[in-house]
Amino acid sequence: LEEYLEDSTVIFRPYVRIHLQGMEKRWHPFDLYTDAGADITLLREADCQALGRELTAGHLLFIGGICTGLIRTFVHEVPLRLGTETFLCPVAFAEKTKVPRLLGRSGVFSRFEVCYDDGRRVTRFILRQRKSEDHVQVWQET
Repeated sequence: LEEYLEDSTVIFRPYVRIHLQGMEKRWHPFDLYTDAGADITLLREADCQALGRELTAGHLLFIGGICTGLIRTFVHEVPLRLGTETFLCPVAFAEKTKVPRLLGRSGVFSRFEVCYDDGRRVTRFILRQRKSEDHVQVWQET
């Protein structure tokens, strides 16, 4: 994803398109920053509602490092699809609306070898149980 600074400098950030399954069993697409520094996947309260989930039904977790102070989130186990792989993943839904959507390590990075190629602006998710040539390429700027 492109981000523009005040001086019009363009910064490219690695992102991934995932799908989360809503309570009605329909898959919802989300574009998330791929963040190897994030412990857990982070979305917003509105995303939780779009999936048909009750925010406070999740486990309360305070997260720091995203913005000033701690933010209150509620963690839900949500079916996640990345490429052709589907698995349950912990997702923290923040009460704040101005948080970035992040794909974190928990539940994801143990399944995939994540390779960032900043020069080509490509991030690859390689399944650990497959050959290295068999990968899901999820981010590429032209």
